[in-house]
Amino acid sequence: MAGRPGKVAICEQLLADGITHVFGNPGTVEQGLLDELEAYGGFEYILTLQETVAAGIADGYARATKRPTLLQLHSGVGLGNGIGMLYQAMRGHAPIVCIAGRNRSGQDHVA
Repeated sequence: MAGRPGKVAICEQLLADGITHVFGNPGTVEQGLLDELEAYGGFEYILTLQETVAAGIADGYARATKRPTLLQLHSGVGLGNGIGMLYQAMRGHAPIVCIAGRNRSGQDHVA
């Protein structure tokens, strides 16, 4: 399926993996992905005011439900703020998928 945008492929894969909850604190470059999540439906986005909180809540939700959970952070400082809690989630074997968006050459990307 050449020419399919990455944000579409990500949403399709998340749904295929049964991921329904997204925890995050987005920056402006993630707007395309957030719009796509809303367009697909089936996702509940839990907005937090700080990345550490998003990672902590995603960790708790993933451990309590034993279901894969998406943590969406802004790159740079956002990922830096959440990395400590993400490390603890890894140590606790929480099924978290973390994506961090960044902007390169004026285009939106998800790393």
